[in-house]
Amino acid sequence: MKKNILTALLILGLCFSVNLAANAEQSSNDGKIKEVYVNLDTVWRNSPQGKQDLSEIEQLVNATKEEVQKLRDDLQKMGEEFKAAVSQPEKEEKAKQIEQKRRELIEITTLKNREIEMKRNQAQQEFVETIIPMINDYRSTNGYMVIHRYTANDIVSIDPKVDITEEILEMYSKK
Repeated sequence: MKKNILTALLILGLCFSVNLAANAEQSSNDGKIKEVYVNLDTVWRNSPQGKQDLSEIEQLVNATKEEVQKLRDDLQKMGEEFKAAVSQPEKEEKAKQIEQKRRELIEITTLKNREIEMKRNQAQQEFVETIIPMINDYRSTNGYMVIHRYTANDIVSIDPKVDITEEILEMYSKK
């Protein structure tokens, strides 16, 4: 029994030593960092494709603002008509119209905001799908084990030595 325990401990110790040696060899290999980070949102926003996508989204946002402003102006005019109404039936009719216009405003605002968000998400997803093969090539070429994706909301501070965002942006822009 004692012999089996000693043998097991010896095997565990040997495995531990081999694992430590492998890790030491891996981390000292060329002194390269094996894990790096990239902010794909920054790459997208600053790339030619991202700038084009954002321009199209901005046009949609501006069109939505105009449409919403027109509805607000209509509501304001209806409010003035309500104040000017003399009879109770006329006031009730104007109140119904105002409520209908208010609901229309809410519905259009909600739908347009969803449309804008979907367009932005779709553009980013398409961008990510095109850049991932380039990032995989970059990872292989530079000997990195892992390239992590991060956003400004995920990381408070990052060492510039492990942030390859600018390199990926430059590589993508040359493509």
